[in-house]
Amino acid sequence: AHSGKTGVLLAFAEQGAEYVGDEWIFLQGDGEAMYGTARDLEIKHWHLRALPRLRRMLPAMQAGMGWVTQYLEEPQRHSDERRRSDYSRLVTRLRSALCRRLQTGIAPQALFGSRVRNDAVRPHKVFITLSQSEPTITLERADSIRVALQAQAASCWTQGALWRAYQAWRFAFPERENAFLEQAPQMQREILCRAMRNAETWTLRHPYPFSFSELCRVLDPVLTGRSGMGTQSETITADVGVLGGARI
Repeated sequence: AHSGKTGVLLAFAEQGAEYVGDEWIFLQGDGEAMYGTARDLEIKHWHLRALPRLRRMLPAMQAGMGWVTQYLEEPQRHSDERRRSDYSRLVTRLRSALCRRLQTGIAPQALFGSRVRNDAVRPHKVFITLSQSEPTITLERADSIRVALQAQAASCWTQGALWRAYQAWRFAFPERENAFLEQAPQMQREILCRAMRNAETWTLRHPYPFSFSELCRVLDPVLTGRSGMGTQSETITADVGVLGGARI
């Protein structure tokens, strides 16, 4: 959550990028091709603030729901930790549930037009995005095996419901294991490490939310090959602007 995948995608939609996928990308075992799924993009309130064109594309009521979530998602930064109680935790859970219901969705075709890819695409660079508390955007070369292991861990996290159900099954029937599920994490780890062994991999760290313009400024030299950065460990850094009391 809040790793910035959709935000990065929206930022480069404005730069003429092609759409392959957002939430799920399927990587071929040899790492030579990837396939996406064209599902609606989940739009946050800060996306609407950062991209006026996006706000104009949505019906007024739908865009308004995005602004409601701005206040529902606002963290309780100024609350005293000692005042946290079962009641406040319940309010937090209710707020999160309501925000999920109010999320605004938009079809990729509305943003990318004919630039939605439905065929196999060869990956050239792999970025793993991480949110951080520091108000800067940093980009640095990363070890490909480390990124593959991070991707595998993230994938397992998204499969949490499956694993909880399977462990409940094992609790009820400890003698009846599923051989495929038992081996799946190790199989996935081996496939990803093999597929990404020779990939050019990067780690992108950013605050949440972040400035679209600063993000593009950091990533553009690497994507266009103008950065001059080789395989050595180097870092590109940009400060994040502030508008209206929130980083955007």
